[in-house]
Amino acid sequence: MNTAEQLRTAPVHKTASRDYSFDNIRTILITCVVLGHLLEICTPFPGLRLLYQTIYSFHVPVFIFISGYFARYNIKKIIFSWLCPFLVFQVLYITAQRLLGSSTPYQFTTPYWHLWFLVACIFYQLLIPAYDTASRTKQITAFVCTVVLALAVGFDETCSKYMTLSRFFTFQPWFLLGYYFRKHTTNRPAVFSSRHKALRTGILAGLLCAAIVAVYLCNFPNTVFYGSSPYASGVRSMLSRLTVMSISLIWIVFFVYTLRPLLQKRIPLLTALGQNTLSVYILHAVAIMVIDGKLPQLLSSFLSVIITTAGILLLFGNPLIGKIFRFLFSDRIPQMVLNTIKGKVH
Repeated sequence: MNTAEQLRTAPVHKTASRDYSFDNIRTILITCVVLGHLLEICTPFPGLRLLYQTIYSFHVPVFIFISGYFARYNIKKIIFSWLCPFLVFQVLYITAQRLLGSSTPYQFTTPYWHLWFLVACIFYQLLIPAYDTASRTKQITAFVCTVVLALAVGFDETCSKYMTLSRFFTFQPWFLLGYYFRKHTTNRPAVFSSRHKALRTGILAGLLCAAIVAVYLCNFPNTVFYGSSPYASGVRSMLSRLTVMSISLIWIVFFVYTLRPLLQKRIPLLTALGQNTLSVYILHAVAIMVIDGKLPQLLSSFLSVIITTAGILLLFGNPLIGKIFRFLFSDRIPQMVLNTIKGKVH
C-alpha cells in the first residue's frame, strides 16, 4: 500500500524507489486471514489444529504492526478510509444475517465478526497524538504500559467484544511497536553482510521453529489467540497470553528482518494482491457465508481449502475491485458532491 494503512492502499505509482516488500508481506498475511477463516468450517484433516493456531499466532499481530508502521494522524483518512467502511459493512452484514433468519439487531457497538479490526485501527490512529514522542525512554515506557494493559485486560470479565475493547488492548502493543519502529529505521531493510545475514537467518529460523513447537506443546484453546475473551472464560491465564504474545513478537521479527529483505522487488500477482487487501478483508466474509451455508463440499480436503483460498483472493483482490474500494472509501466522492453544490450555487 502506498498510503500504508494496513488493509488499504493508495493508487500505485510506479517509481524506481518504491519498496514493494510490505505489499508482498500483506499478501502473505491476507492469505493467512482467508485460510484461517476457512479452516474454521472445513472438514477436519491431520495437522489442522497446529496449522490454525500457528496462523493465528502471527497474522493479526504482524498486520497490526504494519498498520502502526505506516500510521499517520489524519482525521479525514480515519473517517473515510476506516470509519465509513465499518459503518457501511456493519449494516450490510447485519442485514445479510437478518435475511438468513437471524434476529441480530442493528447496532454499531459490537463489530460484526472480522470488522473489529477496522474499529481497533480507528482507535489506534486517534491515539497517535498521545503516542507520538521523540524520546526513546518515553517510547519504551509507553510500549511497556501497553503490554501491561494487554495482560491486565484479561482479568476484566466485562471487557470483551463491546467496542472491540478486549482486542484493542490485547493487540495495542504491536501497533505501537510498528509506529515507533518506523521512527528508528529507514524505509529500506538494512543490508547485512553475507556472514551476518546467514547468522541472523539461522537464529530467527531457530526461534521460529521453537515458537511453532511451543504452539503445539502448549495445546492452548483457540480462544487464547483471539484476544477477545477474559481469562475466566477459558483463556487459561495471564501466562498463556504472555506466551502467545512472545510467540507473536518472534514472528514480527522474522517478517521484518528475514522475509522483508527478500521481498523488496515487485512480484507478479503477489504485489498486486498486497495492494488490494482491504477489499479481500472485508468481502471474503461473503464467500465464507456462502460456502458454509451452500457449498461445504468446497472444503472437503486440505487441497480444496487451498484452492478455495486462492479463488477468494483472486476474486476480491483483483485491481478492479481494489480501485473501486479505494474510490468509494476516500474523500473524493464527498469532494465531488461539494464541488457540484458549489457549482450550482454560483
